[in-house]
Order: sequence, then C-alpha cells, then structure tokens
Amino acid sequence: MGTLLGGLITGTCAAIWTHIKWEAKNERMLMVGSTAMLMGMVLVGVAMVVVESAVTSMYICYAEDPLLIHRWDAEFFSQLSEALHQRLRHRSARGREALTQNRFDVNIQESVSL
Repeated sequence: MGTLLGGLITGTCAAIWTHIKWEAKNERMLMVGSTAMLMGMVLVGVAMVVVESAVTSMYICYAEDPLLIHRWDAEFFSQLSEALHQRLRHRSARGREALTQNRFDVNIQESVSL
C-alpha cells in the first residue's frame, strides 16, 4: 500500500506540475504523470525493502541468539520479547479456541447422527 500510495502521490504531483508549467494537453499530462508514478513506486519500493530486511534481520538475530540483542540494548530486548510473547499467547489462544470449536462440532455431529 505504501508503494502504491507513493506512486500515486508522485504521479499526481508531476501531472499537476506539468499542467501548470507548460499548460500541457491531457496526453502530455498523462504521459508525465504515469511515468512519474512508476518511478515513484520503484523508489518507494526500494526504500521499503531496506526497512523490511532490517526488521527481518532483527527477528533472525533474536531467534539465533537472544542474549546478543540483550547485550546490545536491554530496553529494546524487553520490548521485543514482550511483543513476541503477546503474539504467541494470542496465537495459542486462537488455536485452543479452534480446537475446542472443532471438538464441539464433532460432538454435535455424533449426537445428531445417533
């Protein structure tokens, strides 16, 4: 969504600039706007990949050696650990709920078939 939004903003600004600067016709505005949109999407996409790889690297470091992050920044380590434990508790609660619901459905089917 960020890539698309960045492209739309870039394309719209370039098309408006083209219209104001050269009082261009619709064909030129469309050409400049669409080219700027593609360029904006590429640039925002490259920036997003850098951020995504940094986040992934942090999780991999945490999985490999959690104490390394603790030595690096103890406050960040506690925040990361708490967020991860909350997510795992949420997922396990959803899993228990799904298993309970599935067992309930099986019991209903058995009682209906009898």
